[in-house]
Amino acid sequence: MNARSHFLVLVAVAFASLLAAPAAAFTPDSPEVKAMVEKGVKRLETAQPHQALGGDCLVALALLKAGAPKDHPVIGRALHRCETACNRNEQLNRFDIYSTGIAIILLSEYDPSRYRQKIEALVESLLRRQKEHGGFGYPLDNLQHGATGDTSMTQYAVLAMWSAERSGAVDIPDEAITAVAAWLLRTQDPSGGWGYQGNDPGVGNYQLIKQDRVRHSLTAAGLGSALICGDLLELATAKPQGNQGLPPCFRLVVEEADVVAQPKAIAKTVYSAAVARALGWVRNNYEIEPEPWTYYYMYALERAMSFHEMTQERVDEEPKWYNDGVLALQRRQGDDGAWSGQGGANVDTAFAVLFLCRSTRKSIEEQVYARRAGAVTGGRGLPADVSDVRLAGGKLVGQGVTAQADALLEQLENAGEDGFGLVEAEQPSWRLSDNAAARQTQLERFRKIVRNGPFESRLAAVALLAESGELDHAPPLIVAITDPDDRITLAARDGLRLISRRPDGMGLSDDPTLQAKAEAAKRWLDWYRGVRPTADVRGLLD
Repeated sequence: MNARSHFLVLVAVAFASLLAAPAAAFTPDSPEVKAMVEKGVKRLETAQPHQALGGDCLVALALLKAGAPKDHPVIGRALHRCETACNRNEQLNRFDIYSTGIAIILLSEYDPSRYRQKIEALVESLLRRQKEHGGFGYPLDNLQHGATGDTSMTQYAVLAMWSAERSGAVDIPDEAITAVAAWLLRTQDPSGGWGYQGNDPGVGNYQLIKQDRVRHSLTAAGLGSALICGDLLELATAKPQGNQGLPPCFRLVVEEADVVAQPKAIAKTVYSAAVARALGWVRNNYEIEPEPWTYYYMYALERAMSFHEMTQERVDEEPKWYNDGVLALQRRQGDDGAWSGQGGANVDTAFAVLFLCRSTRKSIEEQVYARRAGAVTGGRGLPADVSDVRLAGGKLVGQGVTAQADALLEQLENAGEDGFGLVEAEQPSWRLSDNAAARQTQLERFRKIVRNGPFESRLAAVALLAESGELDHAPPLIVAITDPDDRITLAARDGLRLISRRPDGMGLSDDPTLQAKAEAAKRWLDWYRGVRPTADVRGLLD
């Protein structure tokens, strides 16, 4: 092991102390956490419109992550503000970087297909304001800070880029990501932390210089942003190792070539050293309730730790920093459900709810791994002319080019046991509705087919769901694990392995007994509850 590798191992081992669970252990599904979130949500449901677009979008994002219905009026209010700004062709750059970034994040999380044009307009506005050195900050006419990059604003610009890119709404130019990543690495303090306005030694110069006002919230912002850029630029190349017992979104880092093939590439050695220094700063200066901006910091910490977990494929489901945060938020929540500090009751309550829900981890699981197979980015269409579409060997075959999922479901629901040849055929691409309510109805119809349909329909439905790689499709496949026909069970098993990124699945053999199927289905259901703690799966296996 060379000296650099040894150093990184020591940092990772020491940093693991922050991931170890104390006596009081919580997850987002813990009753105490759910109770706090519920009170916080009730408080946010009464929130009056915020002066800034970003304030309304942050509240809406918290409600969305907490499981509020998509047609909630407070969420609708934020969406309407975003749409109005874009539709009126207002000068979007009049919005501050926070508002622009959080609006992009909200629309990308809510429905990237429906709001693609709005996201594109907002991203274009954001990138127009990226400074020559790569950072984001105050307008150029600001006499005090117009020339510098602002670490706090930059974190929301970077998260917005990631959300837009990973949701499939917009392709962010590599040059923009590389430029902001380089700025973050150049403006890191020699101690490993980040300050307020970056003191930049100059493009291409990674000789670190002292930064001003280095503190917890800004270091969490800088670390999280660096890790996000690392994901987008593949600066931390990872390969699944089949580690048992780890959530599917976590990957073991395997260093390969030292330089990524990107314009004005950043050396992996520079990136890795910066991340190691930052993790060391967080470990050596760890606090869960630093002042000021405590709740803003907690959300930034959750984001940084979630991306760190993603790159390391090593996670404690009940890490110390999360448990400490839960206990702190228990003490600080008001009788009306609010948390209130420098950001005000609505904003700080939103930050607290996002922390408690592990919102970034949810986004990573939903926007990166479950969708990486192309379900969102590439889309999946069915042939529109379904007159010649038929089932054969559990697959849809025909000459048509596209069809709606409802037409496919009708075919599956009305199919009988006879009349389908078991022949291999090319399976066409397909997609579910982009409308949330319609999509849920379609998934329920798939679940009924998988549970009660004739063999050919069950096999076809499982094959279609399994091939997509979408996390939304996991519940019907979990039901299909218990199917009496092994062909359907194994197709569902392999589909869940793809969705979860678990090559070894839940240990189900190729010749399973009925009892083994039932036990595997229960394990898959426990996994799904872990990655989708707010999902309603009552009665799924009854």
